[in-house]
Amino acid sequence: MSDVVLKITTRQNFLDFIQTDKKILMDIINRMALIVNLFSDRIETLGYTKTYPRLISSLLSLTKRHGKKYGKNIIIELPIGHKEIANSIAMTRETASRDLEKLTQKRIISQKCHFIVINDLKKLKRELKLA
Repeated sequence: MSDVVLKITTRQNFLDFIQTDKKILMDIINRMALIVNLFSDRIETLGYTKTYPRLISSLLSLTKRHGKKYGKNIIIELPIGHKEIANSIAMTRETASRDLEKLTQKRIISQKCHFIVINDLKKLKRELKLA
């Protein structure tokens, strides 16, 4: 976390400002595109009616946004617990824990220091198709 300065302006002043600097305009467009992708992924995840594929879809989304490759593994560099995962995809913590355990038993994922490790991304994607 760092200090932040917030400035308030009118809509017209903001529009005038971004039209004067293409670099700032592109930055804003890129940020808006990321937000649209985030909501698109969320809608896709919540579109699954069963919990297991919904969890897998959520993990794939987290991998895309927060994953860092380490050798063959991808670590989701976001310390997220079962409760937070469950809340984000409208399921109970117990159900999320059971479904995460299924993936762990299949050695598709593991956990290391409160981080989720994707051991095999191809298997995780295949598991979603089979679910």
